[in-house]
Amino acid sequence: MYRERTKYMDAKHHFVHDIISQGVVDVKVSTHDNPTNVMTKAIPLTKFRRRCPLLHLVELA
Repeated sequence: MYRERTKYMDAKHHFVHDIISQGVVDVKVSTHDNPTNVMTKAIPLTKFRRRCPLLHLVELA
């Protein structure tokens, strides 16, 4: 049952992977638009707080 529902997602994933590896499309994310930079670069607190919702981060205390 699970495989029946995911086989189309697998085909789409492989299609996208293939066209990217063939150089048909180029995937780039601007440094300013990349929410994962919160985890890899030192950024000002205001920028960090603006990106927290994108990563589903919440303040616990």
